[in-house]
Amino acid sequence: MCRYEARLEELLQARDRFLKPDGLMFPDRAKLFVSLMEDPDYKRSHYEYFGDVWGFDFSAMKEAAMSEPVVQEVNESHTK
Repeated sequence: MCRYEARLEELLQARDRFLKPDGLMFPDRAKLFVSLMEDPDYKRSHYEYFGDVWGFDFSAMKEAAMSEPVVQEVNESHTK
């Protein structure tokens, strides 16, 4: 629910705004597992379109896009 972007911040703001002072939120805790990895094949396959697109050269944007982190959800089948 709160894995992407500012969802956790939005949840906390909603809690502060709408929950009574003695109110409870359920679930009241969660576990977040994070792992870092480098996958050049993934980046190459997803950023190949940076180049000549309809006569416009987007190659200058490729380096910036390649340096951005990619958030992906990994399910249990990917870990075995």
